Amino acid sequence: MGRRSDHSRAELRDMIITAGHRQLSEVGFARFSAREVAKRIGYSIGTIYNVFGTHDALMLGLNGYTLDQWRNYLEVRLTGKKKDRLRIAVEAYFEFAILHRNAWTAIYDFHLPENTEIPADYAARVMAITRIVIDEIAAVLPDSQKDEA
Repeated sequence: MGRRSDHSRAELRDMIITAGHRQLSEVGFARFSAREVAKRIGYSIGTIYNVFGTHDALMLGLNGYTLDQWRNYLEVRLTGKKKDRLRIAVEAYFEFAILHRNAWTAIYDFHLPENTEIPADYAARVMAITRIVIDEIAAVLPDSQKDEA
């Protein structure tokens, strides 16, 4: 087992996100295990909760990582494209979902407890993807309807 002094908090967070996302991608949300993530990185389960605080915060971290990958996938697919951008964005959405099925569905399978506010950084990640879609829809609408996108 690693010792707390082996890695900084930021390094531990990155290790946990990387290993956790890999495991989530392999087994899906229903079979995800923080204990397995701890085993994979050579630390105790307590280290994970020391870094993230709660299982919910860990899941937000993992799903946030998926959202970042999804946004990057959309941006790469749209880069340099002049025509059919909305079609490309829609296709990229489904491609990402298929290629990353378990991680993608975890975004929708995980729910925060009732009356729990979504953290601002997570909401910003969701909005970053939403903004891409809104911008692509607005681009194909007549000027008089762009605000409705």
